[in-house]
Amino acid sequence: MSGILRHYQNLHKEWADKNFPGSTWNDALMGVVEEVGELNHYLLKQKQGIRGTFEEHEAGAQDSVGDIIVYLMHVCTIRGWDLEDIFTKTIDHVLTRDWTVDANHGLTATKAVQKDLSSEFKHFYELPDTSIPPDCAICGKSELDKVHFKRSWE
Repeated sequence: MSGILRHYQNLHKEWADKNFPGSTWNDALMGVVEEVGELNHYLLKQKQGIRGTFEEHEAGAQDSVGDIIVYLMHVCTIRGWDLEDIFTKTIDHVLTRDWTVDANHGLTATKAVQKDLSSEFKHFYELPDTSIPPDCAICGKSELDKVHFKRSWE
């Protein structure tokens, strides 16, 4: 079964091959850096409360995050990497770390716990191409609680 990231990586490859033939991973990486700068700009101006409303900066920041993901997807495609495999391996590892137990290094769970976590979160990365992610297995929410993230820097 193909996952949603793999599905979009394949669609993006077709689009990029048509629109930007000969593009290199260096070109795509420069796009990542540009978008990280834009993300920083929106979040800084939002924090400072200048050059736009909170909502305008929030929308700009979210657009930048999306663009960063697309540019990283392009880096992966050009290098022949499967973004979904990379993400899955990384998130599976991250979810085994417990920084509350060991604040200096995190505590890595045993392989048995890692396997249990991997199967618990499997539904998020092995979806049919036409489906949308189900509610989170942990909290039950189907979308981000936007109020939770408002002014989190204060």
